[in-house]
Amino acid sequence: MTDTAEATSTSGDVSTSGAGTDEASTGMLSASSGAGSTGEPGCKAAKDCPAPGECLTATCEAGLCGQAPAPMGMACGLGQCDGLGQCVECLIDADCASQVCQAGVCAPAGCGDGKKNGGESDVDCGGPCGGCDVGEGCGAPADCLSGVCTGGKCAAPGPACAQGPADVATGQRCPLFMACTQSVECGDFLGCQQWFCNNTKTCELNAKVDCWTDKGGGCNAEVVFTQHTLPPVAKRFVPPDNVNFRELASLAFTVKNNTGSDLYLDKLPLQLELMGGGSKFDVSSVKIFDNSGGTEHGPGDLLVCLTADPFSFPANGVMGPCGGSAFSKVLKGQSNQFIVNVAFAKDNTFIAGRSYRLVMAGTAGVEFKVGFNGPVFGGSMCGVPNGGFVGAWVTAQKP
Repeated sequence: MTDTAEATSTSGDVSTSGAGTDEASTGMLSASSGAGSTGEPGCKAAKDCPAPGECLTATCEAGLCGQAPAPMGMACGLGQCDGLGQCVECLIDADCASQVCQAGVCAPAGCGDGKKNGGESDVDCGGPCGGCDVGEGCGAPADCLSGVCTGGKCAAPGPACAQGPADVATGQRCPLFMACTQSVECGDFLGCQQWFCNNTKTCELNAKVDCWTDKGGGCNAEVVFTQHTLPPVAKRFVPPDNVNFRELASLAFTVKNNTGSDLYLDKLPLQLELMGGGSKFDVSSVKIFDNSGGTEHGPGDLLVCLTADPFSFPANGVMGPCGGSAFSKVLKGQSNQFIVNVAFAKDNTFIAGRSYRLVMAGTAGVEFKVGFNGPVFGGSMCGVPNGGFVGAWVTAQKP
């Protein structure tokens, strides 16, 4: 009997005291213990033994009831069993809403826990924490140290116009040719228009060629004009902020040369229409460009000529002379596209709500040179309908 009791005490954690009286162990398990005996004799299987409690399972060994840790992950009151007989709130970080599990307990979200949690837009920044650096995630400008959130990422601060929403009608944010670092500062792709930051880091606008609608043309003459009526589209410009010129396209048209000689566009009479109290003196210059690409402003468009103060003496609405520029050329038997921009000097008066657009009333007064700086072309021209070629509005607007 002594040998048996000693063996039982060693294997089942049962101690003896008094004259042969057996007292059952408490059944408490340590992290290193295995199954323990409860001291209840006579079991044949674990089901014959009393339930030991949460995160423990009953055992029956050598006819004696015992207990062992429940499998890790088994559900319990706080959450799940840890495999050591304890009920804990979490086992791994993913078990917690905060993504932080410490010693079986879910810790609250903090701004230094190395996790994206608690309303943060990136790891330990944004939301309730400090601002995020450029390139880190954001959901709003307030999440960023720069105050600029673009496409879900914090971006370097840009000009004031880049911080505002895109114009709902045009997709534009900043003016054409304004300095930029990324395309979204210039505007959104909207309909036919794609605003982008070009290789020289200035804003440009490409209009899809298949969006163009032709107006005029369709006649027989030595020179035929056709207007493209969707690009340019209505645009807006913003007050000066160290940009030399606010420059926006208002007219785009094609010249078809049906003669046997190269022709050079030299003079182009234009009218300026105003709305919202605009003044002709607000426009500091008008520029004509050779459209090299087939989009409103593609890389490589070339300046043909500039006319300063075009709607006051001595210009009085006549753009040019341009015939001394190689880029005003329309090859014999071919066509060339031109874009006409209105420009506003940075020191001109700015009044929000003023609008401007260019109108080419007809072919009267249009002059071409025959050959480079040659005589004035005296042949026939057509294609401008009644009412003329009416350009797109450009509107002064606060950012």
